[in-house]
Amino acid sequence: MIISSTEPCGGPAKLLGIEFDNKLLMATAAHKCATKAAWKTKALLRARRFYTTVDLVMLFKSHVLSFIEYRTPGIHFASTSVLNCVDDVQTRFLRQLELDEESAFMRFNVAPLCVRRDIAILGVIHRAVLHKGPPQLWKFFRRSFGARRRTERGVSRHSFQLVEWSSGRNLEIMRRSAFGMIRVYNLLPEDVVAKSDLKTFQGSLTQLVRDRVVACDARWEVVLSCRHTLFQNHPLVS
Repeated sequence: MIISSTEPCGGPAKLLGIEFDNKLLMATAAHKCATKAAWKTKALLRARRFYTTVDLVMLFKSHVLSFIEYRTPGIHFASTSVLNCVDDVQTRFLRQLELDEESAFMRFNVAPLCVRRDIAILGVIHRAVLHKGPPQLWKFFRRSFGARRRTERGVSRHSFQLVEWSSGRNLEIMRRSAFGMIRVYNLLPEDVVAKSDLKTFQGSLTQLVRDRVVACDARWEVVLSCRHTLFQNHPLVS
């Protein structure tokens, strides 16, 4: 299989249950995931009269979210339009329970799937920085031990800066990938990246998003996203 955006050949290839196409658009994988997750959600809602809202949310987390998030490392770099079908599964479920995104997040800790993907990938990066997890990832996420850098607005960055991936950095698929998330990691507050274990690190990221909700920031869903314009009007900077 030749992976290329212009002259692909062969495929698709199925790796660990996720179907990778020869252009890495991931449309087929996202569609299959959304279809199966939608059926699981529909089956869950059929029994809603027997459960409270809290119980339904817990069942959704156990049986649907776990199914979707298994595929997060394989599809997170897809375009937003491709991932919309996956995100709509949770949106429709919350609509059936008459919950909006903010209420579901603040009351039941059900963050939008786009936020959960960002936190998951930042967790992969942080674990590699701590030299935990697969050693193969360590070389891709290396600390830069130079002086602290500053943003365009003169805001000091944290002391755990990572070397940004230079090859292909202007490609859209690279910007949406874990390599693009390095730039978001470099914008995080000092007290967040200083966490010595993954659980507290991701908990701090969740709290960071919660603070944006409390502050009534309309950009709270993209506060950890590399899809938002970086360094100009990014929530972590402004």
